[in-house]
Amino acid sequence: SLLPKQLSGRSVLPRAASLETLRNTSATISDLVVEIIVIEQDNSALRRTPIILRGEAVWISGKDNGEDPVLVTNAHWLLQASAILLRPGKDRPTGALPKVQRRSLKDAALGSDAKSILADPALVPLEVLHADKHRNLAVLGGEKLAAPKIGLKLFDIDRQAATAIYGFSHKMGSTLVQARFLTPKDKSSELLFYLHTTYPVILGAPLLSEDGRVISLTAMRHPKQAERTLAIPPRALRKFLDKVQAPPASDGPAGE
Repeated sequence: SLLPKQLSGRSVLPRAASLETLRNTSATISDLVVEIIVIEQDNSALRRTPIILRGEAVWISGKDNGEDPVLVTNAHWLLQASAILLRPGKDRPTGALPKVQRRSLKDAALGSDAKSILADPALVPLEVLHADKHRNLAVLGGEKLAAPKIGLKLFDIDRQAATAIYGFSHKMGSTLVQARFLTPKDKSSELLFYLHTTYPVILGAPLLSEDGRVISLTAMRHPKQAERTLAIPPRALRKFLDKVQAPPASDGPAGE
């Protein structure tokens, strides 16, 4: 269950968020949600077609103070990447949902899309630092990537009811959009891990509380129910962050 202690005495019932609160939260989190571009080289056909995917990653910290954040997105769309790039906020377009684009080898050779993207000096090259295929989460990093001092914090689902859920994406106007978690209609074993939500943006868009704490990240469209998006469970996100942000194991006192 997403909120097993929602009705316990420790829970705090949420109040309705005002438009001013949502605007302020959107402004606060805007720079901590970034556009990621992934380029795959499809070698499965005679015509090799570069595949361009656009999604998002989020600077998140599992620490209570939000320090030492890591850049988190889904793992599944990075597995076949030949290039992973971050588009800085000042160069970020708006107004379109993340999508997959296919171009012919001729187009790539002529310099359209994939080749021009790779040549864009504004884009920051990234690599996968940590990946957890079971939780479908990954941490990205890069030599030219500057991490913020403070990232988005996690929402504590065990102490507070998360009945008000908002999705955030720069492809949706850089504003919080109210969403809902849905009860699954099927029992497909391969999908049991995921939550179902109404928020339409896939590939790493955060689902948040009204004050900007991260509850979940979207992953992919439901394969049989297009109106549903699959999202990472909050506890899976928490455990992943606990693992990647854990201090390095000590080798013991000097001289041992």
